[in-house]
Amino acid sequence: PFFRKALSEPIRDPATLLTLTTRLTNFASDAELQELMADVLNNNNAPRATRLRLLDAFGASRLKGIPASWRKSLEENLHSDDEAFRTRAVAAAKTLAGSNPDRKLVRAFRSIATTPTLPASVRLDALAGIPGKQQVLDPPLLDFLCMHLSASHPVRLRSLAVDVLTRVPLDQEQLLRITQALPPTGPMELSRLMERFAKSQDPLIGQRLVESLEKCRASTALPLEQLKQQLTGFGTQVLQQAQPLLARIQTENQEKAQKLEAVLKLTANGDIRRGQRVFHNQKTACVACHQLGYLGGRVGPDLTRIGGIRNERDLLEAILFPSISFVRSYEPVTIVTVDGRVLNGVIRDETDNEVTLQLDAQKVLRLPTDEIERRQPGTVSIMPAGLDKQLTPQQLADLVVFLRDRK
Repeated sequence: PFFRKALSEPIRDPATLLTLTTRLTNFASDAELQELMADVLNNNNAPRATRLRLLDAFGASRLKGIPASWRKSLEENLHSDDEAFRTRAVAAAKTLAGSNPDRKLVRAFRSIATTPTLPASVRLDALAGIPGKQQVLDPPLLDFLCMHLSASHPVRLRSLAVDVLTRVPLDQEQLLRITQALPPTGPMELSRLMERFAKSQDPLIGQRLVESLEKCRASTALPLEQLKQQLTGFGTQVLQQAQPLLARIQTENQEKAQKLEAVLKLTANGDIRRGQRVFHNQKTACVACHQLGYLGGRVGPDLTRIGGIRNERDLLEAILFPSISFVRSYEPVTIVTVDGRVLNGVIRDETDNEVTLQLDAQKVLRLPTDEIERRQPGTVSIMPAGLDKQLTPQQLADLVVFLRDRK
């Protein structure tokens, strides 16, 4: 009765709508409530905001598989002319179907992904919903993905593009095309893509990869020993070709200590408002991972009162050297799967049957425990090094001053 009443009345207050979504999510396993939610979503006379929130609740329900009563509603909204409904339907269907969407759903995702007139966000979401072995990346679609690797795009789009490229089987020509797209990538995307390249031992791919890394500003943020290991598989010639790059990374790592002292001096003229803009900038993507008050992600530690427990030096060291120390409950873990994948992330949840692993700002992976061959403490933070490559020294100082003021 509570939900019937709540879903029948127009709700204009965002906070009330959010509360309703949360309650629907918590009780979504109830079959009678599932039918009620589908009935309201199918009713075009029902309040638009409520119907959109129902799709959000579908995706947040943590149900495994699409309930029969929701199936028709989702399929209809996947083809909706209303962008908001179609976007939410794609996100909900992708989450509910998980790694096992049926053929009909895969066809719907593929149709959306290959429609150039649709927004990039919904196309990438649909692509990410197709299992890797069922992906068909023709040249235009591969170019579309490569274009969205650039750090100039919002972090969510970059993460979705990487997610697809790290799951789909790729031939030599496709891997060579991806190497061409590496120069403008950011450190977060580059780190995950390097794991994909490490699966290849083709010397030509290795040569082109090194050439692109030499042009990529974010490449010097890659962990030196890990990069050496990844390039070793391409052979001694490629490793020799990479020596200038490896030497540059080592030099820049040594120079970071000097840079830290120089930036600390600039904090005397730091500006909180400028620092706030840096924090919310799509290149740095700080807000995608860290919460401030009621806003932001929950991938990394809450920074709402960080200035009360960390001084300027602590804050800057955490930005420049994110893998030196880890905040409790945010320690990275390396997992090797039975099919040979090596995954680095933070464990968000764990049961006897499943491990939920946060790979980056956007990507969460649920792994059945019987697919895990080995797990061990990780040494590389999922917070990317290399923010100093994307910011000027004064912007770094402004960011530190902004965080210092969070008390």
